[in-house]
Amino acid sequence: MSGPHQISPIENGRAGFTGPVRQSRFTLVELLVVLVITGIMFGLVVAPFDAMMGSTGVDGGARMVASQLRLARQYAISQRKRVAVLFPANEGPDGELKFTAFRSCEVNSSNAWVGWIRNTKWEYLPSGTIVRDADATQGATTPVTNAVTVTGVDLDGDAAADLDSRAVVFQPNGAITYNAGPLYVYVVEGYFDPSLTPPLRIVRDDNVQELEIGQYTGRVTFQ
Repeated sequence: MSGPHQISPIENGRAGFTGPVRQSRFTLVELLVVLVITGIMFGLVVAPFDAMMGSTGVDGGARMVASQLRLARQYAISQRKRVAVLFPANEGPDGELKFTAFRSCEVNSSNAWVGWIRNTKWEYLPSGTIVRDADATQGATTPVTNAVTVTGVDLDGDAAADLDSRAVVFQPNGAITYNAGPLYVYVVEGYFDPSLTPPLRIVRDDNVQELEIGQYTGRVTFQ
């Protein structure tokens, strides 16, 4: 029995093989050109992606805040109590809550902290999103003096006041306690970093959602 048939060089040629296959090599210049083009394309993609993510964070954060405000108003009406939604700014401890967190609590007629609403916790905005303003100034571009302040907030349950916080306070009839007009909450693309001066940084002041809280009705609307 003969062994496996060996393809001769002639047969090899007849089968369509004309010789060793030439390997294609890129020159250094060609590789550099490819890298430059890839970098440019990556930059063109990343910029719109970052903008889209920032816009999504602001929109999502504004919906979170609006939901918390509406729940607080409903609770105030149903329980016949004064309920505040806190938005700590420069008052927050060690930057943990500043401009990024919010929570509902019960207050007295002087807007002093009484206690947390049961089954609530601090809620945090999406990364890169802050509550820039919670005051009576529509269209503000920088944080201003609080229109409403809740005093004596006890953060750690030791019966000692830890901070005073800007807030929106709802009365038992659903109206807000501020008697000079509506209040506005601005959610904007930015961040808080205590190591910076100033620590509050706005990334895009045109990427903002404005919430208005009616003076007499307490209703929350997007502006």
